[in-house]
Amino acid sequence: ESEAADILAAVREKSELMWENLVQETFEDVAKTRREDPAHSRARSAVIPSDTITSTAENEHSAAMPEVDLVSDKGVFPDEAPVTWEMDLNAAAGCTVGAAKKSDSSSAADQGSGAATISSPNPSPGFSSACDEKFPPVTLRNAVKHFRTITKHKIEVAKLCFKIGLVKQGLTHDLSKYSPTEFLMGARFYQGFRSPNAAEREFRGYTEAWLHHKGCNRHHFEYWLDLSDDPGMRLKPAPMPTRFVLEMLCDRIAASKTYKGAEYSDADPLAYYERSKGHVIMHPETRALLEKLLVTLAEEGEQAVIELAKEIAKNGK
Repeated sequence: ESEAADILAAVREKSELMWENLVQETFEDVAKTRREDPAHSRARSAVIPSDTITSTAENEHSAAMPEVDLVSDKGVFPDEAPVTWEMDLNAAAGCTVGAAKKSDSSSAADQGSGAATISSPNPSPGFSSACDEKFPPVTLRNAVKHFRTITKHKIEVAKLCFKIGLVKQGLTHDLSKYSPTEFLMGARFYQGFRSPNAAEREFRGYTEAWLHHKGCNRHHFEYWLDLSDDPGMRLKPAPMPTRFVLEMLCDRIAASKTYKGAEYSDADPLAYYERSKGHVIMHPETRALLEKLLVTLAEEGEQAVIELAKEIAKNGK
């Protein structure tokens, strides 16, 4: 436990150093956007989903970096009056971020939680590269929140990997999320209740951050998809090495905990898998092992699946 604590401290120190560089890039990005289009600076960096969510007003005149608790659920910004925002869907489809419209706070309160119901843009895939210049800007608020979310997730994965005996994988898990390609896009489309990849996919028709991520991380089964020689099959799945299937298990548990919060249960990772298993391409051996682990988690609990994973890792099968 002492070694694990030292390792986690080292991971956090490394992440904070990377964060300093990303903050500088973020300020430069925001400053450039405001110089080129002052009206654009008032748009928010999240694509608002069709579900009802709450957004808060942002203090755009704050020059000082707030004190940030990187891994706790404690908020880092003061409470502010609720604001609702509307995105112009026609403008979004034309690769232009719609103007944000502030509604009366009393009418927002009448809707229940001070939030507005807004439809997401759902354009067809294949936007031109011109869209890249029309993304919502990165805001400091969302950059901090996104960093805190991915760091909390990374530490949770590390804890689980250490319990199984996958120390190196626990340390190196998801480091690509701190790269500019993934981090800045994640901050632009941060929402808090789901992966920003989903919001980016709705906005663009695809997600550049995810394409980069799955190509850099072997614990994703998508990494193991190859071109097929069979005319009837475009992609052919390769079997995942056992250690990466176990890391994938840790990733799915940690992700469910991060996004479900206090509502998390051991059945959530299996439920998430069940919703998508019908259309994903995964090698039969990989699928069988993953399902065995997820079912054990749902039926017997986290400690039972950790013990099973340790045995599998020890035997290499």
